[in-house]
Amino acid sequence: MSKSRYKKYMTEAFINEADEDRYVHVGGGVYKEKDSRTGEALPNSPKYLKKDNGGFEMVDDDDP
Repeated sequence: MSKSRYKKYMTEAFINEADEDRYVHVGGGVYKEKDSRTGEALPNSPKYLKKDNGGFEMVDDDDP
């Protein structure tokens, strides 16, 4: 692996890891935003699905 490719990989991994700190798994592959003080899911936050690349995508509650 070249140095530039490794640097890009590590940057993307770091960004995705930072995103994971903002969300908590609530079951069924669904994530919600995390309360920074308690570590629990925020009750009124929207639902998110984790994408294959490690990012999160908001889910509309009306979608089946």
